[in-house]
Amino acid sequence: MKYTGLTCILCACTLSGCFASAKLRQTVELIRILRRLLSAICTELQHTLPFVPDLLCFLAGQAAFRELVFLQEAAANAENYPECWDKALQHDSCLTEPVRDILKTVGQTLGSTTLEGQLSALTLCQEQLREIELDAEQKARQRGNLYCKFGLLAGCFISILLL
Repeated sequence: MKYTGLTCILCACTLSGCFASAKLRQTVELIRILRRLLSAICTELQHTLPFVPDLLCFLAGQAAFRELVFLQEAAANAENYPECWDKALQHDSCLTEPVRDILKTVGQTLGSTTLEGQLSALTLCQEQLREIELDAEQKARQRGNLYCKFGLLAGCFISILLL
């Protein structure tokens, strides 16, 4: 019975480390999706020049962006743009503060300037997201395996202490 408990502790610690590693990889993937979102916004602006509420509803309906919680929330209340954008960003816990700041800039830019101004601001936001993505990729590479191994070692340490 004692060894079963120790095995559970070992597994729990290992899974905790692997979960932390997976969270780093999810952050990288989220930033990639956000970059694709900005690219899609640029494309739509260039080709159809839609009203911002229509644009939000269109993008929220795309399969590639369904997991973006803030976009779904903003699209559900798109007639109150730009307030809905800011509220949606505040409610999305998956977003880090630097990413949230960039997306706030996107929200302030859409529909407030000329087409060229919007496109240049969105391009700048894409570049900023790319820098954040590179940093997140580096962290995921460096720390990802470390977290898994640390979880395993912590589980072993605790198990040995309890023996």
